[in-house]
Amino acid sequence: MNCYDDRLRELLEQVNRKEQLEAKLRSMYDMRSALTKKVKELDEICQKEQDDVDRLENGSLTGFFYSLIGRKVEKLDKEREEAYAAVLKYDSTKNELSALEDDIRKCEKELQPVVNSREQYKTLLAEKREILKNSGSLKGGEIILLEERAANFERQKKEISEAVVAGKKARNTVDSVLKELGDAENWGTYDVVGGGLIADMVKHDHLDKAQGFVKLLQVQLDKFRNELADVNIETEVKVNFDSFTKFADYFFDGLFADWTILDRIRKSKSGVEQTRENINHALNRLERMKAETEAQQVQIRKEIEKTVLEAEL
Repeated sequence: MNCYDDRLRELLEQVNRKEQLEAKLRSMYDMRSALTKKVKELDEICQKEQDDVDRLENGSLTGFFYSLIGRKVEKLDKEREEAYAAVLKYDSTKNELSALEDDIRKCEKELQPVVNSREQYKTLLAEKREILKNSGSLKGGEIILLEERAANFERQKKEISEAVVAGKKARNTVDSVLKELGDAENWGTYDVVGGGLIADMVKHDHLDKAQGFVKLLQVQLDKFRNELADVNIETEVKVNFDSFTKFADYFFDGLFADWTILDRIRKSKSGVEQTRENINHALNRLERMKAETEAQQVQIRKEIEKTVLEAEL
């Protein structure tokens, strides 16, 4: 059975080497991309500088002008120097890129023998893990307990994810309610200063749409509240939806008189904004819980791996 431990140690070394090579390749791929871009830019500069030389040499209008003022030779020498400098930069960068390509090929070749080492390591580790669990040994019992903890964390993460989805849906609907109320408020203000029948109709159209979103939001908040209870967040976060409930009742009281409608819309917006704040508060706590749960899962996986590696068969 000692062959397991020898092979696992060998594979673990290969896994470490694989990660080193992959990190090195990622860096070299980034460098290759940058150098390739630079070579293209320098090639364009070389062409431009050579065109400047050709124009002066081939009797262009620019060359004729410099001849008249007695500076053609001086200008031509300057353009040739710039063209030569551009070629030197181009050649140097191209050589750098060529050398990097060679290094990449060598690194990729070195990676090939260990490319599947992580999968092989996991497979062999799982085999030894199952043998230990079925052996009735103390280490086998420790592994079983750790696996149970890992399963509990996985269930918790699933419940948190479901709560996050429910909360984000509710928040999106809150945003829709706020948009419609904001539009209604704008048209209501216009109506007060003499907007007329059209302004009144548009205002009430936005209020009707807001009411539709409020109905949906009430259902979504109930769903969110239930999901929060599943992850035992109620005692940790005071998710107070009372302000929304009061607002919803207030909102459905029916049509209100024009002289009070703007005040009511503003108070309604305030209630919805408070609800959005409560949802965000809960979502932030859920995200922290999810991160903590994932960290615990990583730790348990490390503990299981350490226990398997250290156990004797």
